[in-house]
Amino acid sequence: MSRITFSRLAAIVALFSSTVVGSAIAADFRGNDLLVPVASRTAGANGSIWRTDLTVSNLSGSTTGSVAVVITFTSEGEQSFITRVIEPRETIVLEDVVQNTFERSDAIGTIRITSGTEGALLSANARIYNAGSSSGEFGQGVMALPVDGLTREHYLSGLTGVGGNRTNVGISNPWDIQNGYIITLYDGDGMYRGLVTSSVGPRQVVQLNDVFGSFSTGPLEGATVHVISHFPIYTYASIVRSDSGDASFIPGTGFARGHDELLPTVCSYAAPVNVTPPERTAAPGWIVKLIDEETDPAGRVAVLAESYGFVPTSVLESLKMFSAPLTPEQIAGLRCDTAVDYIQQNEFTPPPADGN
Repeated sequence: MSRITFSRLAAIVALFSSTVVGSAIAADFRGNDLLVPVASRTAGANGSIWRTDLTVSNLSGSTTGSVAVVITFTSEGEQSFITRVIEPRETIVLEDVVQNTFERSDAIGTIRITSGTEGALLSANARIYNAGSSSGEFGQGVMALPVDGLTREHYLSGLTGVGGNRTNVGISNPWDIQNGYIITLYDGDGMYRGLVTSSVGPRQVVQLNDVFGSFSTGPLEGATVHVISHFPIYTYASIVRSDSGDASFIPGTGFARGHDELLPTVCSYAAPVNVTPPERTAAPGWIVKLIDEETDPAGRVAVLAESYGFVPTSVLESLKMFSAPLTPEQIAGLRCDTAVDYIQQNEFTPPPADGN
């Protein structure tokens, strides 16, 4: 018989083995909380300047009306934001957004696009391109994805470092907490070539330039990178021509929509939620981790329970965690509470192999 253990779930602080977030019902890139994984304005070779244009569209119908949108650029821990009101089916274009909008002449970071308007459906994309090079202007498109569709397991395939190409790999963290990850490299024959473990800071992007150099394998053709993270992320690869600098953008496979537990939030700083992956069995209830700064976990749990209308089943003060049955509405509320670090779905613990 399967067992449910709170201590088993408390161990998720150091656990990487739970991977994919739930199954998908359809790919839908619209949402009210979108992430552009990388945006930059930096100097390049031959006098070129790499810059980013951002496009944001309000796909909501006339019944929703105008939508207030917050656009936040985060680079090296520094956040800047603007607010725009976008009418139904209107599109805004922010050219050279890092410099012209956020007044940063040399920076690389992430862009988060959020709206607290009920029923808001936004889409966004960026173009990162070169200007001023003797080879002419060229760039790559970057699709914004809804944050609640991101997962913890990603594959990036078809990567190459031969034939005049190099491959960069990026890991973008949309959350306000440190996010650990493991990257495993396989060659074109599917053979294991190495593993790297590290972390990415809150709302930061880490880019491994010339990813094969990071594994000391030498250039490979047709390689695959596998990424597992603590919390959902956006991964991408950029295959760049060494002669012209032209590049192709490849998003990671870790995108899944259709989780009934995850309702849209109305805050720009929602806590991450780890949903039980398809190969595991969900158990009743959820685990909620409080922020490390919380000095009275039991008291805080009592306040949260009264505020959001749930009944805790367990409180583990030493780890600043509690378990409780939660509705999707309660989860959405807790995600926006400043006392909450993250939320994890409960799981059944399988019995030992010997059946004891």
